[in-house]
Amino acid sequence: MTISLPFTKLSDPRISLSRQLFQVSQEIGNTSLLPIEKVFNKPNVHIWAKAEWEQLSASVKARAAFLIIQDAIEKGQLDRSKSLLDASSGNTGIAYASIGAKLGIPVTLIIPENASEERKSILLELGANIIYTSRFGGTDEAQVYAKELYEKDPDSYFYADQ
Repeated sequence: MTISLPFTKLSDPRISLSRQLFQVSQEIGNTSLLPIEKVFNKPNVHIWAKAEWEQLSASVKARAAFLIIQDAIEKGQLDRSKSLLDASSGNTGIAYASIGAKLGIPVTLIIPENASEERKSILLELGANIIYTSRFGGTDEAQVYAKELYEKDPDSYFYADQ
C-alpha cells in the first residue's frame, strides 16, 4: 500500500539549512481556531478547537518536533550529515520524518515491530529509516536501543530523546 502525502517534498540542497528551517517554520503552528458550538451551551462561554491537521505532519506534535530540530540545528548538534535519532512510532515520529524530508535531514526511528502498518507506511513514505525492536519490549525497549545506538556512534546521530 502506498500513501501519497502532500508534505513529502524533499529539500533543495542548494538552499541553506537555516533558510529551509525558516520555510518549514511557516508550515508549523498558526492553525485555524474553530468554534465548538453544539457540544457545550452556556451563556458567555466559548470553546474553540485548533485545526492541527492543517500543519505539516497534520499533528499537534509538529510544534514539539520542530522546536527540538530547530534547537539542535541552532546549537550545531544537527545538520544534513547526521541522522536525527529517536524512538517513536507515533505522531512525533511522523513529525520528525515530515520535517526531516523538508530539510534534507535523515531521520532514523526505532520502533517496536508491532507498530501499526499505517504508521510504518507513512514513515517509510516520508523517507525515515526504521529499525524495529521486539513487539514484546514496547516503547521502553525502543528507547533503550536508540540510546545504545547513539552511544556507539555519536558522530552519525543527533539523539532527540523526546
